[in-house]
Amino acid sequence: MGIRTIQTKDPDLFRILAAFNQQAQQGGGIADVVTQILNDVRNRGDHALVDLTRKFDGWEAKVADLRVPLEELLASKSGLTHQELGCIQEAIHCVQEFHKQGLPRSWSDENPHGALVGERWYPIQRVGILHSRW
Repeated sequence: MGIRTIQTKDPDLFRILAAFNQQAQQGGGIADVVTQILNDVRNRGDHALVDLTRKFDGWEAKVADLRVPLEELLASKSGLTHQELGCIQEAIHCVQEFHKQGLPRSWSDENPHGALVGERWYPIQRVGILHSRW
């Protein structure tokens, strides 16, 4: 779906668009479904996962089925060829290196006026957020 252009001289355009936006938000969507799933898992943990697996996949799982025993994990690793293990390790390395590029970094430089400009990134101990609806 491409970008749609609306050309109008209707002074009520913003009111119409606001009403359309409100209808879209009330209709629910993917974000609402995902939020409900995350809240369910947060509140009910593995029991929510079992119910969701039944709902979406049709698999009648039990909570005990969700955990893979350590012995089974170790046995599966020992069953890998040297080449397969190398491929997995290379994939892990590639993902880590990719995401390192997105990490914020400190920098500084001199602008054309001779002032030192830049950004400094550092961890913070606490964050407070005030959320209010319009």
